[in-house]
Amino acid sequence: MKVKSLFFLALCFIGITSVDAGSFRIGSAEYDTLAAAVEAVPADGSKTTIMMMQDVTNSPGVQIDEGKNVVIDFGGHKYVSGPPFVGSPNTQTISFRFMKGATVELKNGYLKASTDENSKMFIQNYSDLRLENIKIDASDNNYDAFYALSSNYGHVYLGEGTSIIVNENTHARAFDMCWAPKVSNGIYADGTQVIVETDDEINGYIELDVWGTYTDEGGIKSTLEIKNIDFHGKWMVDSRLKNQLTIDGGRYINPGFSETNLPPEVPTEENPYIDIRLYLKDGNASYNLNNHFYVLPSKHVAYDNDKLFIIKGNEYNFTKNLPNGYEQYVLFEIEDETIVTVKDGILKGLKDGVSKVTVILGEDKNGKIKKTFDAIVFDLDAATDYQPNVNEGEAVVNVMNIIVSNVISKVLDDNSNEGIDDTTKANLIAAIEAGKKVDAKIDVKAVKEDDLDSTLVEKIKNSLDKGTVVEFLNIDLVLTADNELLGNVSKLDDELTISIDAPESIKNVPPNTTRKFFIIRTHEGEEPEVIEATYKDGKLIFKTDKFSNYAVGYTDSTTNPATGDNIISYMVLFGLSIICLYLIKNKKLAWS
Repeated sequence: MKVKSLFFLALCFIGITSVDAGSFRIGSAEYDTLAAAVEAVPADGSKTTIMMMQDVTNSPGVQIDEGKNVVIDFGGHKYVSGPPFVGSPNTQTISFRFMKGATVELKNGYLKASTDENSKMFIQNYSDLRLENIKIDASDNNYDAFYALSSNYGHVYLGEGTSIIVNENTHARAFDMCWAPKVSNGIYADGTQVIVETDDEINGYIELDVWGTYTDEGGIKSTLEIKNIDFHGKWMVDSRLKNQLTIDGGRYINPGFSETNLPPEVPTEENPYIDIRLYLKDGNASYNLNNHFYVLPSKHVAYDNDKLFIIKGNEYNFTKNLPNGYEQYVLFEIEDETIVTVKDGILKGLKDGVSKVTVILGEDKNGKIKKTFDAIVFDLDAATDYQPNVNEGEAVVNVMNIIVSNVISKVLDDNSNEGIDDTTKANLIAAIEAGKKVDAKIDVKAVKEDDLDSTLVEKIKNSLDKGTVVEFLNIDLVLTADNELLGNVSKLDDELTISIDAPESIKNVPPNTTRKFFIIRTHEGEEPEVIEATYKDGKLIFKTDKFSNYAVGYTDSTTNPATGDNIISYMVLFGLSIICLYLIKNKKLAWS
């Protein structure tokens, strides 16, 4: 009976892991999992090669730590990731995590991303990373904001034979170039330098994004240089990072455009005409120049057929990505220069309004090539110091213009913001076209515990170890236009600092007690996240980028009586002792 039980357990184990013994080797040593092989690599910087010997499925997450120099040669085999995943505490959603101070090379393999619902990122990179002849296939992963490769720090090189395929029905990122100068006390302030040089296909979105607080002090260190690519996708580019992108070559295929290559031929005396067309479509501006396709990534500027939306004060360079010398062929005619102006190919929004803009793109054998569109400029004055009532308290939030402008720009650029639904997006675009003023405000409402799901309440209370939950809230970020509701934003790219009145029941701290205050957030089915709050002048102050269900709680710990009182007590006792000794001594002298 015991033998049969052990045999059954063995079969169950094999069925769960789908990893055969000896699937990976370092020299003659064999390892059942890649994670086990990586664990055996020394952390002294010596280069170690791990060979994959056979196809593997449902392989658990792998983290390569500082000091390890690893080459993983997949040997042409298929590697399918699976749970358990790796990542930060409470957020294990990553198949490969390469840490700062590590050196990693992946080569010769077909890597398939897990379809598990907790799989939200395939590679998160902080190391010096090189990919050669690697195919990453995440086409069956349905997570809308999936990252095949997230480049946060270190040098990243996508070399020959490397391709990245994601689910075309989502807004998955093939890869990004992240700028995170203030995250974790600035340890990633040297940025990431990404170079792409592959003939193979990459689809999905390429993103240039800011993580955490933005600064350009000392210069922006993150860069993306595309030397060659076969790109079938779109761009997500934060306007503050647009100058960090360099495109030197490649092939770019976008919905609505034909296949073309870079760079174009230079006009000659025999053929002095340039065939150049400007397209305003699908959230991108682009030129087709001599049948060669140039994408102009944009942010704060968006295109919809023959309409251009631009936030007041923002600029867009119509000639940035054209080869040297071609800017002379791009001329402009402006109907109303009080609304928009142009200089050196840069269009700038000056004030609210609509102006016809004509771009003259050289000429062909039939005459001048022109493109006319409506430039719609709108002002963005976000609400500040908004103070809604929350029963006995109030909430105060400073909604910076840049926060709201990023939300609106993402919508207008057709770069998906996972925190905005389709209805809100449509309402927002309609409001801007109608010339309405767009505002944002924070709406905070107290919620009765009895009105919440009992399972959710239990999770929230259990998340605060040895603590007490005293209040439940709904916190929403609401978009309006001329006081008309457009919809809610459930998630932002950047955090806001919010201050709410602390409930009266937690303001009075018992003697000899240290009290810590917490905000517990539950967002769209995620596990509760505990955020420490600062208590000041009767208010709780915290940061958040998500808007949904919240709770307020605290923990108490007993402390010794005030140190100052102890010192005074000891000094008084010591003084009395000295006096008593003195009197006794004098008495003895008198008696003698």
